[in-house]
Amino acid sequence: MMSLARALVVGLVGTAVLSAFEPLERRWLGHVPPYSLAALAARMRGVPIPIATRAALLLRWTYGPTWGVVYTRATRGIVPRHPVLEGIALATTICAFELAVIPAVGLVRPLRDWSRRELAALYAHTLAFGLAAGLTRRALA
Repeated sequence: MMSLARALVVGLVGTAVLSAFEPLERRWLGHVPPYSLAALAARMRGVPIPIATRAALLLRWTYGPTWGVVYTRATRGIVPRHPVLEGIALATTICAFELAVIPAVGLVRPLRDWSRRELAALYAHTLAFGLAAGLTRRALA
């Protein structure tokens, strides 16, 4: 069974890889993705940008490790034989969650206003996290 500390490491590695992946997303899209920390900070009306940016960073570095814990707990007892497939499944779960929740709570503009490329970039974004988490889980098993 994977300890809580290892589960947090799974999420932290996924979050670090995701953070490193973001410049590629911006380059591919030609602008800041609507789900990026900068975009989320800009949508926090009435909150000064430096404070909103810090809040968004805090959110990222708690949200990612939390997904690491959820993922390792959900796969408890399952030998990580297929970390890439697990990573794809995790990415799909996170992407579906984010598509349902973040527009509903007003953190991003409505999905109908997103381009297909922005939607694909969000999946690639979650896939970077999911693959890193899946491979880390296997390495720690």
